[in-house]
Amino acid sequence: MDMEKYKALFIEESREHLSDLSRLLVQIESTSEPVPIIEEIFRRFHSIKGMAASMGFDPIASLAHKMEDVASHGRAEKRAFERSIVDLLLRGVDGLAQQVEAVANDQAIPARSELLTELNNAGAQAPMPVKKSTAAVSESTVTVARVPSEGATRNHLSIDVLIDDACKTPAVRLFMVHRRLETLGRVVDSTPSMEEIRGGQVGGHARFTVEAMATDDELRAAVLEVGEVAAVTVGTVVANAEPAPESATTEPVAEAKRSTTVRVRTDILDTLIDNVGELFILRERLESLLSDQPRPELHTTLDALGKTIREIRGQVMAVRMTPMRNLTDRYPRLVRDLAHSLSKEAELEIEGSEIELDRAILENLDEPFVHTLRNALDHGIESAQEREAAGKPPIAKVRISATRDRDTVVVIIEDDGRGLNPDVLRERAVRLGLVSEAQAEAMSSRDCYFLICLPSFSTKAEVSDLSGRGVGMDAVRAKIEAIGGTLDIESTFGSGTRFLFRLPLTVAIINVLLVESCGRLFALPVAKVVAVRETGDDTIQEAGGNTYLSFRHALAPIFNLGTLLGLRATHPPEQAVLMEDGRDLAAVAVDRVVGYHEVVVKPLGDPLDRMDWFSGATILGDGEPILILDIPKALRSRWAA
Repeated sequence: MDMEKYKALFIEESREHLSDLSRLLVQIESTSEPVPIIEEIFRRFHSIKGMAASMGFDPIASLAHKMEDVASHGRAEKRAFERSIVDLLLRGVDGLAQQVEAVANDQAIPARSELLTELNNAGAQAPMPVKKSTAAVSESTVTVARVPSEGATRNHLSIDVLIDDACKTPAVRLFMVHRRLETLGRVVDSTPSMEEIRGGQVGGHARFTVEAMATDDELRAAVLEVGEVAAVTVGTVVANAEPAPESATTEPVAEAKRSTTVRVRTDILDTLIDNVGELFILRERLESLLSDQPRPELHTTLDALGKTIREIRGQVMAVRMTPMRNLTDRYPRLVRDLAHSLSKEAELEIEGSEIELDRAILENLDEPFVHTLRNALDHGIESAQEREAAGKPPIAKVRISATRDRDTVVVIIEDDGRGLNPDVLRERAVRLGLVSEAQAEAMSSRDCYFLICLPSFSTKAEVSDLSGRGVGMDAVRAKIEAIGGTLDIESTFGSGTRFLFRLPLTVAIINVLLVESCGRLFALPVAKVVAVRETGDDTIQEAGGNTYLSFRHALAPIFNLGTLLGLRATHPPEQAVLMEDGRDLAAVAVDRVVGYHEVVVKPLGDPLDRMDWFSGATILGDGEPILILDIPKALRSRWAA
């Protein structure tokens, strides 16, 4: 049978299992109730073993089987694994990941014999668990029914399989069940037929007639190894007898278990959102063309069309939304391994992992988040001895929290380490020639924190695998700003540091404020707009040769937008838009504020994409292209220069 079509599913599900295993193995070191976690670890290894065996990937099945054996010892003793066992199982997870990637790349699967030897030795040293039947092993998640077969001739066995309701691909699971049963005997018949199962147009129920010498328990265990099996019924078929009619309740149950979800390739979703965006623009264009038409029915139809397009767009965006846990679940393992490599002790707490972001945003967060965590562990967290001397617990706390704030998500990565010392940062920046002594002395503590975001800045005198190269937080901020986000830094020397990332929910469609300057329209992201003010004499002040706008008992520097962009002004600006990016507050004077719009963001090509002023473009209903400006970022680059 051709297994190629099912390989992608195996790879995807194996990666999910391995990601969860890394998280669970780290979690078990700090939990007070290890038994449920051990049970879950055991089931994950068991599922990988069964899937690999069904697909014929014997090296993966063998390694997963050995890891399952080691996990079974802790399962029998009902206590947490020792650190050496956790280390071994994590190396095993890495080994399985290497094997799965070999499958993904159509390469030979490495046997990982050294890991098998270590796992064998670990299993031999551990006390043997009490032997349990396979049915008992899986009873927490699987319902097993037994059909009496007294007086029947046992030459053919009837096996009814019901796939779990949550399974997204029941046909694939049934195919894998068929494949697994073939390793123990001969599948004589199946209902539905294998042609129907291969076609994918089946529910989650099937009956297989198998000719085999295996016992009921052996057949049942083989089916359960496939995973996502809700029920297995093993009975006997009398030789040459007509198949027994199915009960009236069998088919409705199977129909009730039919999967209602499908897997969709991400590139299809990307194309779909692009097309919805084009519909949005065309609808705006149509409304503009018909604006002077007196027929009410046209405008009613346009309103209905706009509502339908917004609903479609909302549904497509909902499909693209991905929970933070898809990103953060692997970070406990990362923090554990980094802390051990630095001879430190640290635990990671995660809150708000259910918060959702556009997949396009989430895909760009891993690199900056990983570097921020590495920065916290290498620079921020002290050794256990230093912490105890400072009156802190020896195990440091690193925390990631995510919260929703209107149209943005705020992610905070913080630690309870030594914090940032403004004096040290000033001295280091002067020594590296990044700022002058006069500039350093004029800096507030908050300004000093952002020195770590300057290119080539590092507080490490020696280069290591983790730091000292002067490439890091500047790249983090650049990456965050490239997706329309902002970075802020807070710190208390001796107590810890907080990195605050404010992120847009999506980069595909955003709310903007249209403004006019020097006869041209520009768009400002609403997420960065604080307020709109009139530019009267009572709001404008001069100080030190600079112009400021009075706002909430503070002064914000104000700049003429037309002058900044090199345009010729026709008359004095009448309004000012105050904008911030989490750290800097500034105002831009404009001729007038046109209004609020929801727009589809289009990426810019070279050379505009290399300019700090512009973050994208959009097209208005009349067909006019409009540039989307990133004022705070552009002003910051100007001040840095």
